[in-house]
Amino acid sequence: MPSLKIAKTWLYILGCLAPAFLGCTDNDVAKPLRLSMNPWPGYSFVYLAEEKDFFRDEGISVQLLELASLADSRRIFEQGQADALCCTLVEVLLMNGAADTDPVRVVSAVDYSNGSDVLLGTSDIVNLQSIGGYRIGVEPESLDGLCLFLALSSVGLTMEDVTLVPLAQSEMAEEMRTGRVDAVQTYPPMSDLILQQTGVHQLWNSSQTPATILDVLAVRESVLAERAEDVRALVRAYRRAQDYFHRHPREAAKILARRCGLSEEAWLRSIGGIRILAHDDAEAQAIFQPESGGMVTERVAEGLISIGMLQQLPRHSPFDVRFRELSPK
Repeated sequence: MPSLKIAKTWLYILGCLAPAFLGCTDNDVAKPLRLSMNPWPGYSFVYLAEEKDFFRDEGISVQLLELASLADSRRIFEQGQADALCCTLVEVLLMNGAADTDPVRVVSAVDYSNGSDVLLGTSDIVNLQSIGGYRIGVEPESLDGLCLFLALSSVGLTMEDVTLVPLAQSEMAEEMRTGRVDAVQTYPPMSDLILQQTGVHQLWNSSQTPATILDVLAVRESVLAERAEDVRALVRAYRRAQDYFHRHPREAAKILARRCGLSEEAWLRSIGGIRILAHDDAEAQAIFQPESGGMVTERVAEGLISIGMLQQLPRHSPFDVRFRELSPK
């Protein structure tokens, strides 16, 4: 019965090959690198890298974990549900300031806010100097606290001069509409939505403190030890997406606006308040130098200490110098 023998032979072969195709062990199939992110135009180049297959070209599988707020995104990263995180230097310093934490390293400085982070107020608040005593919505344990501190200190005020109302970014538009708060510290796309409300106007923006609100790609030290090449591939793919935007701005803007749920005009307006740091940008590379990186870190840390979000200056710069000049293939 030759047909039965052939059938048994194929069953044997398939049985031997099944583990290779089904990934019965971690070594058989590469695990995706889980990247946590929240809505922010500067992070949206991740979408472009995905749509243009830059991740695949770099030999890496990336699983995007999209959260409603930076606080939520940071939370799942801290809980070990994400391997990498799109965040600001503020979050990195706060995580590293916690006790018994796996150190977080910055592998890429991708942009800094140059007008996109804003303090918005109702028509009752004539200007920033007159904000004392009003209720301000701010996302707890995030860069918003530092932004508000910078805004208030620019006119000689402190956090004690206002009433802080803890809010997630997703709650701010409704809280402003119903009058439960008089102002909010926010950023796109939420700021675009809030500005559509009658009487809301801008009181302060991050262009008044350039190169302070720095956006980064962050990775735990333990992940770097195990998956350094995957992290390098992630950074290269992200840089390729930024380069593609510079070379094909109209096409890229359409893709990114669609993925962010914004009109092309709104997305371009949002990105206009961000200084993108390309891989060959001298400013981006300088941040990874011990002296420059230490100055940026110290400036941000001092602000966090002054508002009680951080206890002491970090002993080491979080910027990993091995990634300083990493560029696309």
